[in-house]
Amino acid sequence: MSEKIKLTKRAVDALKPPEKPGTFVQVWDTEIPGFGIRVTASGVKSYILNYRIHQRQRKYTIGRHGDFTPDQARQEALRLRSMVASGTDPQEDKRKTRAIPLFKDFADDYLDYVKQKNKSWRNDEGSLNNRLVPKWGKYQLDAITTRQIENMLQSIKEETSPATANRHFSLIQRMFNVAIQWGYVTANPVSHLKKFKENNERVAWLNSDQISNLIEACEDYSNPYTGALFPFLLYTGARLGEALNAQWKNIDIDRALWFIPEAKSGKGRHVYLMPQALDLLANLTPKEGNPYVFCGHVSGKPLNNISKPWKQIKKAAELPEDFRVHDLRHTFASWAASNGIDLYHIQTLLGHSSSVMTQRYAHLAEDGIKASIQRVGEKMSDATILKQDED
Repeated sequence: MSEKIKLTKRAVDALKPPEKPGTFVQVWDTEIPGFGIRVTASGVKSYILNYRIHQRQRKYTIGRHGDFTPDQARQEALRLRSMVASGTDPQEDKRKTRAIPLFKDFADDYLDYVKQKNKSWRNDEGSLNNRLVPKWGKYQLDAITTRQIENMLQSIKEETSPATANRHFSLIQRMFNVAIQWGYVTANPVSHLKKFKENNERVAWLNSDQISNLIEACEDYSNPYTGALFPFLLYTGARLGEALNAQWKNIDIDRALWFIPEAKSGKGRHVYLMPQALDLLANLTPKEGNPYVFCGHVSGKPLNNISKPWKQIKKAAELPEDFRVHDLRHTFASWAASNGIDLYHIQTLLGHSSSVMTQRYAHLAEDGIKASIQRVGEKMSDATILKQDED
């Protein structure tokens, strides 16, 4: 059954469903050709538009009554008719939009693709799992804007370093280039963005008072897993991504060892745990069904998006505003160097694949060596004095 009326809220609300199951009625608007509403036997009312394009009759479902008012549906019908007039088929456009994958699904396909071409795909996997998928996983690719990417990169820069933000920039750029190649999108949203200027020589580290303030602020933090994360980074010198992915099965309390199966180098490595790190882990309660040491709010997932907690803790500890999470790793290394641990061992402790990155701590290592020489000299003086007293 079909009839024509002016589609208003009162008129649409008054429409009755057909009595026979599996059937529907259609009512057409008197003002816009092809614009109408379909009412099913179950009472569902949907706005529709019939149109003809390329010598084919098509039907487009605009949306349900309630999600759209009659006026909103009418405006959408006018927009769709304008598309038809310009030669664009709204139904085909809708089909293409639905074919655009969610970011999380595309990320899986992208990783399968780069595994065949790129040996460093594990770095991409870590960046996706720790930051990008939790943030954009439910977005379709074409819904991710340049501004969102810019905000994400700025946040990463503040949490870690310009270099880390730039690595994420490159990953996003590569992913959207592949998306263009596969026909999902037509433009790369990072094409007009620039990488951050890197200063890899920057070494900011905390003194003993600042460390004490940090530990106190972390102990007072409401979420015990978030509060434990930052001291753990300080005590181990680990990268943020390594800590967030830490699982209980890879921690051997008896041997004071933490195994990282997928480090930045693409190889596994062991981290020796100092007593403070062991005490911290002993005070954390594993969550049932969650394998991660630093549990997030989502069941079975680790913490993510720690930018806000870090700012709160940093403020409570009265740390410098520009002090980054990554500087906790620098603090660990700087304390090691300034207390006489040689650069080779620091390279091992930090998991650096080469000595180049470790050289930034060379001047501190010299201070540590001088202090060690001073202690040796004092011991020799003590021995000489003791010998003279015996004579």
